Amino acid sequence: MLLIVIEHIVWDWNGTLFDDALIVYLASCQVFAARGLPSVTAAEYRAAYTRPIQDFYHRLFGRQLEDGEFVGLDDAFHDAYRGTMAGVTLATGSRQALRDWRLGGRTQSLLSMFRHEQLVTLVGRYGIQDEFVRIDGLVGPGGGPKVEHLIRHLAALRLDPAVVLLVDGREEDAVKPGLEVAIKEPAALLLLAVELWEEEVERDVFEADKAAERVVRDLVNRL
Repeated sequence: MLLIVIEHIVWDWNGTLFDDALIVYLASCQVFAARGLPSVTAAEYRAAYTRPIQDFYHRLFGRQLEDGEFVGLDDAFHDAYRGTMAGVTLATGSRQALRDWRLGGRTQSLLSMFRHEQLVTLVGRYGIQDEFVRIDGLVGPGGGPKVEHLIRHLAALRLDPAVVLLVDGREEDAVKPGLEVAIKEPAALLLLAVELWEEEVERDVFEADKAAERVVRDLVNRL
């Protein structure tokens, strides 16, 4: 049982509310093959993943990508991703968890490194846009740390970070050393999804729907 009061949730999108872990991997493999880069297994992909994305590629390929090479790879990935996402659904239980949280009189927002206009369109397609008091996607160049976007997101919401819960499947996208200083508040940002996610991927790297289902079910029960 958490011993702090949580009034607001900042949700991640990709791989958390949106069950797209498999197509992210497949889109990446498509781009790697087209550009003559080494193939990677699903387990290798998951183990290497980090932000900034340049560091992720360094882990995968053993070398730093040139700036122009990275931009081309990033653009190609987003094009491939859009071409493979048609059949992706919301993670099991996520729609109900969003509704339950809102009906409990609390607020929530969405922060993603998916490009903003496409994110807003996609969220609207699933009819969940009204669950959030703010939706922020990526504006400008991609690939950098998510924490910088989180700081701006919280500032725009004018929230006390001590009452904010971040639900994200990747620890490196969440709390980092210095975040408390950067937002000038004693942050109580907690990472609920990571432990649950890691337990699931030890069994199957892309059973993301099961990990997400546990996250959203346990969230309401534990807060």
